Amino acid sequence: GGLSYFDNKIIFVDGYGQVIAIDSNSGEFVWQESLPFPILSAPLIYRGLIYFISADNRLFAFDFENGELKWSFQTIVESKKSIYTASPVAFENIIIAPFSNGELIAFEYDNGKPLWSDIVSKVSVVSNFDIKDISANPVIYSNNLYTLSTNGKFLSINLITGKRNWVLDVSGKNAPIISGNQIYLLDNDSKLICLNRKTGEIYWITQ
Repeated sequence: GGLSYFDNKIIFVDGYGQVIAIDSNSGEFVWQESLPFPILSAPLIYRGLIYFISADNRLFAFDFENGELKWSFQTIVESKKSIYTASPVAFENIIIAPFSNGELIAFEYDNGKPLWSDIVSKVSVVSNFDIKDISANPVIYSNNLYTLSTNGKFLSINLITGKRNWVLDVSGKNAPIISGNQIYLLDNDSKLICLNRKTGEIYWITQ
């Protein structure tokens, strides 16, 4: 769960499935909804809608003003997941959602039509006990999305086409930082990695 703020309203979602809009000046509830599943991601407010992901691997889009459900989308439910899921991100008319099964899906922001998808986590034929979740918030830079999975890959994806620019076998739980043509990220072994934003080439690794 978590909080977001826009236009004198605080949007609050939590592990009990509560979705509440609160007047930031008075503290009074503007509207309130309840879901049967815990909400794992913080909410994103974008173009009059509120987006978040619940524990049953469903992306919801609620109306910011009145709490009306506009659309939802559910992908494969993953029983093994982190208690926190990365938040959806937005680019122009696109919402990109990271799900706990390691799937990344882009949607039209207003109607929920899927545009493209990718699998960010490794697919194992040996073990079904790996957590495939995407805990690190995806980062947008120019027309590209950079996303890091808990168990698998670090990808650069073109936001418009959904095609990969490059992929690196690195796993982590923290959002990468982009500065110019360099990306800095912390992997699951607490190693700090610096790489080229355009090519994915590793410049250096330290611990």
